[in-house]
Amino acid sequence: MINFHKSQPAPTSLAAQKKYDDEDVLNRLQADFHHKCYLCEKKIDTDFIVEHYQNHTTNGYTNPHKKFNWNNLMYACSYCNSRKSGESFSDILDCTNSQILIAEKISFLLTAFKNPKEKVDISTTETDPTTLNTVKLLSRIYNADCKIDSTYKPPAASRMKAAALRKLLVEAMADLTQLKDDFYDNENKPEQAIYADRIKAELQPESQFLAFKIWYVKSKPSWNDDFSPYFPTSVHR
Repeated sequence: MINFHKSQPAPTSLAAQKKYDDEDVLNRLQADFHHKCYLCEKKIDTDFIVEHYQNHTTNGYTNPHKKFNWNNLMYACSYCNSRKSGESFSDILDCTNSQILIAEKISFLLTAFKNPKEKVDISTTETDPTTLNTVKLLSRIYNADCKIDSTYKPPAASRMKAAALRKLLVEAMADLTQLKDDFYDNENKPEQAIYADRIKAELQPESQFLAFKIWYVKSKPSWNDDFSPYFPTSVHR
């Protein structure tokens, strides 16, 4: 989960308050969120859904302001949407709020780079309920098939989807690791510059699982010195 910039003004179809997922809304959300689920950061072009950051219904009553509010609409995959709505996570960090840099408040660590069966470590030193709720939701999204606590027993489909998600994450991190190794192993300056450009591309908002990639770079001072200048300021400063 990283920060995203929400373009303005709102798509024109929302003014009629008839549909919140018309074509102009979908096109803008795909562009603003770089075709990535705002929660898990997986690229999605088919399995996407327009999600309401804040629930637009309460006790059967629909709040039109929340239902058709452009600032309340997010781009999500169906899996993450089901995890968030099914477990009533209403109070989480707003990834479109530029005053809150999520990748600085929350750490995203993949400890087993060759074993997608191992759970990922998502944690924070913050104590506010909103950040803690966000950590809890993201942990359940990525680790639904792992034993988190004795009370958490997600359905079989969620466990399978979490395992598939971590497999994609492990593959993406392996690619970044290989680029990093090629950069340091190559003494040819022109070729090293090519690897640097490819690493820079992996550290842009369009890249899958950027939060994990940022924390991977930060995990070693020399990597941080060489590659942190590539971090987008909208995500990490």
